[in-house]
Amino acid sequence: MSSETGAAPSAWTVDTLHQHLIERSELLAAAFRQQLQDQRATLLQQTADLRALTAERFADLQTMLDERYATQTRALDGAFLAQQTAVRTAMEAAEKAVQAALVSAEKAVGKAELAADKRLESVNELRQQLYDQTATLRAQTDANARRIAELELRLTSRLDTEQGSRAGGLGTRTEYRAEAASQRAGNGQIMQFAGLLLLALAIIASVLIAVLHKG
Repeated sequence: MSSETGAAPSAWTVDTLHQHLIERSELLAAAFRQQLQDQRATLLQQTADLRALTAERFADLQTMLDERYATQTRALDGAFLAQQTAVRTAMEAAEKAVQAALVSAEKAVGKAELAADKRLESVNELRQQLYDQTATLRAQTDANARRIAELELRLTSRLDTEQGSRAGGLGTRTEYRAEAASQRAGNGQIMQFAGLLLLALAIIASVLIAVLHKG
C-alpha cells in the first residue's frame, strides 16, 4: 500500500489496522469499564453515605420523638397528679363543709328543740295560771253571788220586819212609806251593782276560757 506522496510504502495493512482497531476498542472498553467501576464505586459510596446520613437523621428524629414523648408523658403525669390532688383537696374540703353543716344543723335543731321545750313549758305554765285564775275567779264569783243572795235575803227580811213593826202606828204610815221607798231604791241600786258585777265576772271568765281553748 503506497502513501499519498507515493515516495514510500505505508506500514498499515488491513490486518494491522484491524488489530489496531481491536486494541483501540479494548482500551476504550477498558477505560469505559474503569469509568463505570469508578462511577459505581462513587455511587456505592454516596449510597452508603446517604444511608448513614439517613440512619443518623432517623436516629436523631427517634431520639427527639422519644424525648418529646417523655416530656409530654411527664407533663401528663404531672397534670394528672395535680388534678388528683385538686380533686382530693376539694373532696376533703367538701367533706369538712358537710360535717360542719351537719354539726351546725344539729346545734340549731338542739337549740330549736330547747327553745320549743321552754316555750311549751311557758305555755303550760300560762295555761295553768289561766286555769288557776279562772278557778279563783269562778270561786270568787260564786262567793260574791252567795254574799249578794245572803245580803238580799237579809235586806228583804229586815224590810219585812220593819214594815210589820211600823204598820201598827197610824201616824207613821207616811214616814214608813217614804223610808220603805228609799230602802227599796237602795236595794235596787245594790241589786243593779251586783248584776253588773256578775256580768263583768262572766265576761272575764268567758274570755279566759276562749283564750285557754285557743292555746
